[in-house]
Parts: sequence; C-alpha cells; structure tokens
Amino acid sequence: MSVTEKDEMQVITVELKNEVNYLAFFLSWSQSVSVIDIFFKSTANNDNNHLMLTLTGRDSNLRQHLKKLVINGYRPTISLVDNKTSYYPERNPKLDRLCSLTLTAPKISRELISEVLILLAEAKFSLVEYNYLSKGENSQKCLVVRILMRGELTDLENFKIQLSTLSDKFSVDMFYQKEIKGMKDFSLLVMDMDSTLINFEVIDELAREANVLDEVSAITESAMRGDINFKQSLMKRLNLLANTDIKVLDRVFDRIQLNPGAERLVSTLKNSHYKIAIISGGFSFFADRIKENLDIDYAFANVLETKDGLLTGKLTGKLIDGEAKAAIVKKLSDKHDIKEEKVISIGDGANDIPMLKVSGLGIAFRAKLLLSKNADCVITQGGLDSVLYFFGWRDI
Repeated sequence: MSVTEKDEMQVITVELKNEVNYLAFFLSWSQSVSVIDIFFKSTANNDNNHLMLTLTGRDSNLRQHLKKLVINGYRPTISLVDNKTSYYPERNPKLDRLCSLTLTAPKISRELISEVLILLAEAKFSLVEYNYLSKGENSQKCLVVRILMRGELTDLENFKIQLSTLSDKFSVDMFYQKEIKGMKDFSLLVMDMDSTLINFEVIDELAREANVLDEVSAITESAMRGDINFKQSLMKRLNLLANTDIKVLDRVFDRIQLNPGAERLVSTLKNSHYKIAIISGGFSFFADRIKENLDIDYAFANVLETKDGLLTGKLTGKLIDGEAKAAIVKKLSDKHDIKEEKVISIGDGANDIPMLKVSGLGIAFRAKLLLSKNADCVITQGGLDSVLYFFGWRDI
C-alpha cells in the first residue's frame, strides 16, 4: 500500500491473546494494511501470550480485516489511536537501530509466517514492524515481506541454519540483516555473467554447436561445484571446441536471454549512480556486447583465440579465474575510492567465492551449494531485482 499525504489513514491498536498463530493469521492476508508496531510476549507454557499491533490503513480495509478475525474465532480488543494519520515507513528514524528479515516467495502462507514468528520469538527478538514491499510487481511475481526487529543473536550460525531449513520447507528466500542497509550504503555492483546475468552457460551452448555438449557439460558441472580446478576445467572444455567455426559465436549470442530482473536491477542502480561491472570466467565476445546493451560500466572476461575463422581451443591474454575476479573487484574499488563494504557481488558458482569474499554483500543467485554456503544471501525464488528489496525498495 502506498501512502501519500492526501490519504486519510486510520491508526488503531489491536490486542490479541493466546498463541502466535493469531498474529500469523492476521499478517497472512493483511497486504492492504501496514503493521507499524508489534509487541509480542510469550510465556513458557503459551497460556498467556500477548500481542499488541499498531495498524494503519484505510478505514474500510481495517474494518474488513478485523471482521475476518472475529469470523474466524479471534476476539481482538481494539482502541483508536488517531482517526486521521499519515504514516511513512521509509522515514522511520528507528531503522538505524534495527535488524531485519526479508521474505521473498510466490506465496507467503499463514504456516510460513507462524513458523518465522516462533523462530524470532525463540531468538528473543522484539518485533517492531511487518510490511509488504511487493505484491508481485517484480520479475518473478513474488510477494516480498520485510520484518523489522530489535535484538541481538547469541548464535548467528544456528539462526542461519534454522532460516535455511524454513527456506527449503516453504520455498522462500530469506535474508537476515544484522544491520539494516539501504541503497545509499553501497556504490559498486559486480556480477558474474553465465547463469547469473544471463540464462545459460555460454561454453555449453558453444559445445552444443560443436556437437560435444555432453562432454563439455559434465566438465562445466564439476567445475561449478568446485570439484575440479577452474583453469584445468576451462582448458579441457576449450580444447574440445578447437576448429569450431567462429560463426557459432553469433548464433549463441542470439539465443542469450537475460535472467529475470536483470534489466530492472541494473537500470535502478545506474539511476542511483552505482558503478556496475561484469566479471566473468566466460568470454569477452559476449560480455562486451551485454555491457553495451545494458549500459554497464565495465566488462572483464576471457578472450577466445581465433585463427583463420576458427576457434583454436585456447585463450589470449590473462586468464580470469576466481582469484582474478577478486583482484578486479579490488582494482575497481581502488579506482573509484569505494570501500569493500560498499561492494555488492552476485554469482552462481564456486569460481565466484573469492569475489564474494571481498564484497560487503555477497549474493548467491540460483547457485551451487558450495557458493551458497559462502554467501550472505541466497536467491532461489526471486529474480535479480530481488536485491532491491534488501534495501527496503517498495512497489506498494
């Protein structure tokens, strides 16, 4: 729900007693109502749970949702705080002192919310705010919810394991931020190309054209998992492409599709004056063209050697592997006087781990397990534009 100064808003306080499912039930369908404050206290035996919500929304929406509570057997105590109030979540001065949990999924169910709230309560978090950032107006038509909390974890690793378990169970992306950061807190975005910015591995498509797909794909998969050294795997695959006509490069480029949300992410961050770079272990023929098409600032990739209109099965110039990717990030950071903590990196394979490790925010996008374990955030449900919601970006 977008709130403007002309909107006449009603702010009420709702008290619910008994179990956390009351709150889960309410929040699961409250997309047209903003929850601007939550107080939750639970006793050990769950006999005297107490929930106090401060809600804002149009009067008709509030009445409709509160009626649903009554119909479903809940007995809320309601008090009117202010009959005409405008509320601006993005101007909340308390954000700097809060942490957050962002949920992204095609469906956000009552059961999911209930389990998330129980987890947060067990972790001793005090809930402050619950809001929808998107009702599906993004590349993957996902719902996006952000929960703001106060508290400090005593066991961060265990908390992340529990979030991962819920993520798998409900097919939802979850991103926990110990310290809430906005778009202004970052200045440089670096991305892998194959299977991150674009929808396939270019070398596999080249292999398809050369009728060696099975052999090359097996090596690619092993390299992405980190089972074999990137340099060795790349050289083996390139050797299988020797004597292939360079016309296949154009044919493969014509089949490339950007991954969902790529254009929206790049254009939004460009408008916010970010520097953006493609850093790929793939090939410059493709990276350079995509750079131009998206108005990206830099593209770094391996250069295929050709002779007499054929691929030689070799590279020219310096190999870009995982360590080279990290070095390029540092070089760009130094060039633009950008600190490491202001860098966002996105990748999908083991070769991207060094790049993520020298970034303030490392994101695994539809990634292999090894990279996911080394990332700050894992995206499996949303598109690349999901990154925007980590900063509190709103569609509604």
